[in-house]
Amino acid sequence: MYLSALILALGVLGAQADWQLVWSDDFNGTELSDAEWNYEEGGGGWGNNELEYYTKHVKDNARVEGGSLTINAKVHDQGGRQFTSARLTSKKSWTFGKFEARAKLPKGKNLWPAIWMMPKASVYGGWY
Repeated sequence: MYLSALILALGVLGAQADWQLVWSDDFNGTELSDAEWNYEEGGGGWGNNELEYYTKHVKDNARVEGGSLTINAKVHDQGGRQFTSARLTSKKSWTFGKFEARAKLPKGKNLWPAIWMMPKASVYGGWY
């Protein structure tokens, strides 16, 4: 009985640990920071056979306004693809911690929006 009470007490104390914010982006500017974000450019599916070509240069594929990052797919021929969109990765990485994100994802036919937490380097090989 004493052991389970001690484990419970340690669990409660651990749950009340103070978290320290080490990075955030509230998208308060008018464009993404090149120091914080990386545009991955190209096409070819990258494991999911996506139909879009990812670019930094097509207007409105990725924009920052009103405290939000908006990523859009556009009907636009580029790189042998019929659509363009944006694929972004953070230039920051952590091994562990508490992660929070807020996102509004579209729904509709033939859409597959996604937010991924991917390893910087996978010791098990590629994810596709």
